[in-house]
Amino acid sequence: MQDIPKTQTAAVVEKLGGEVVFRHDWPVPTPGKNEVLAKVLYTGVCQSGMSNARRTPQLLFYSHET
Repeated sequence: MQDIPKTQTAAVVEKLGGEVVFRHDWPVPTPGKNEVLAKVLYTGVCQSGMSNARRTPQLLFYSHET
């Protein structure tokens, strides 16, 4: 079993209407009771997902492409 890393790379829209910024220091969450942490090797984001991420005031945006 591998150790869980402390950080991961994340594509982040830091402000409404902003551009995507790649952050290499995004914290990896610790799974809670009855939760699992999945290692995602590759993912994509569709154009409608990017459009939503730029105009929706939310902390995290998960794409259906993951």
